[in-house]
Amino acid sequence: MSKIFLLCALFSLSLITQVRVQNNWKVTITNNCNCAQTGVKLDCKGFQAVNTVNPPYLEKQNDDCLITYNGGVLGPKAQLVFTYASDSQFGFRAISSTVACS
Repeated sequence: MSKIFLLCALFSLSLITQVRVQNNWKVTITNNCNCAQTGVKLDCKGFQAVNTVNPPYLEKQNDDCLITYNGGVLGPKAQLVFTYASDSQFGFRAISSTVACS
């Protein structure tokens, strides 16, 4: 297994949640890898938004959320930003992805 693959697999997805305006939360997912990542899943157990995620980049599947943006591909060094409304912040965390280096 190559060094770049290990670094991408273990450390390259960062998730930051910030309050925007009164109960509206902004989530930024950054792929810090030089390779694309596909099939990115987040732990969404307990996630309940008052309104739908905007834009609708997540598909909730039981306790997981699958990123559907760009056909499920988060490109190298790419960022994905979405917002949701909720009384409290939710602690999204990445639980799986597939590294796709060409």
